[in-house]
Amino acid sequence: MSGQPSAWVRQWVKDFVSVEEQVPQVEAWVARTAASIMSAIPELASRHDLVGEIDRGIREHWIAFLRELDRAEMHFELVPSAQRIAHQAAETSLPLETLGRVYRVAQRSTWSYVTSLMSDVHGSETDRTELIIFLWERAAQWIDSSVDESVRIYQDARQRNEIGTNALRYEVVSQLLQGDLSDAARASADLGGYAIRSFNTALILSSQEHYDYAIDALEEIGRDLARQVQAKHPLVVRPGGRRVWVWLATQHEPAAPLRSDLVGSLDERARIAVGPSRRGISGFVESHHLAQRVAEVTSGHGHGVLNFRELELVVLLGCSRDVDMFVRRTLGNLADPSAHAQRLRDTVTSFIRQGTSIDAAAQELVVHRNTVRYRLQQATKLLRDDLIPSSPEVSLALRHFEVCHHSDSADLQA
Repeated sequence: MSGQPSAWVRQWVKDFVSVEEQVPQVEAWVARTAASIMSAIPELASRHDLVGEIDRGIREHWIAFLRELDRAEMHFELVPSAQRIAHQAAETSLPLETLGRVYRVAQRSTWSYVTSLMSDVHGSETDRTELIIFLWERAAQWIDSSVDESVRIYQDARQRNEIGTNALRYEVVSQLLQGDLSDAARASADLGGYAIRSFNTALILSSQEHYDYAIDALEEIGRDLARQVQAKHPLVVRPGGRRVWVWLATQHEPAAPLRSDLVGSLDERARIAVGPSRRGISGFVESHHLAQRVAEVTSGHGHGVLNFRELELVVLLGCSRDVDMFVRRTLGNLADPSAHAQRLRDTVTSFIRQGTSIDAAAQELVVHRNTVRYRLQQATKLLRDDLIPSSPEVSLALRHFEVCHHSDSADLQA
């Protein structure tokens, strides 16, 4: 509503405030609004820490609103009880959406009460319309400001809690990894109830992105992977940098390796190194150390999920000058950077993966079986003289080449 309200509206509001600020009227208002909130949001009944605070918040809000209502310009400041409610909601994980619903219900209750008074208002149609607009704008302004400030306090409190929780978890995890903590019950309690006595599968997630929410995206990927093995409460730790450490606790060793194609949110710039599943504190530590080995050995790999279970021999051998020399000697000219050599490597890899079945390899590569046979003959000519495509040495060399060097022969150490 533009401009200042008419003299009639100012007088009506002044009379309204003088009546409503009386104690019996205030208490009736509190009881009426609280009943509306509890009826609309029944889950609050179990939050005894908030019920009494909400009553105080309704009272303080109404009194503060009435004091500002008849002023030319309203001055808003979130009342102390509302600040405490926002803090408690954040600290006890009450969803922010629920906090917003409390204010929306209070707004509806306010408007229902005010409009019910309109039937007793004596004035012209113009005066009544101006009064309704005035009250609606003032009430909406107050509620909007309350919601905005409550959200800010809630988010600040959650961020502080998360930083504190992460710091505690990082300290406990560091003690475990260094062998300074061996009490499983204490470790589980300090890690928020994480079931450390179960099978532990460690993940190390990293991103090449520098944007602020990259770490949040990695956490979400970790939780997606946790759902694959039905790990309900994954342990998530942020050690710093563009990395996230995750442990998945399961009653049994997962039957199959984690897969990137089952993760809808897997970012193409994210790399996930997965350790083996091991039981108890020693398994917690071992899985993480082996996930680190996976991350180190596959540092030349692009993105996706890299499982120790699928790369065990490659990871244990590591990437060194001696191993690279073995790969060069074994693959010979099959390690050339040309597209032709890449096609041959892909064919040999498929042939080995399919149990040396030419028909299965042809089906996987979507080519004729004679094409597979021809490529295998070509690959054999490029290999070391005493080797054939199905030789174990060839399988290991190709796997190392693919995983550690991303099929880039220029990256092989001479």
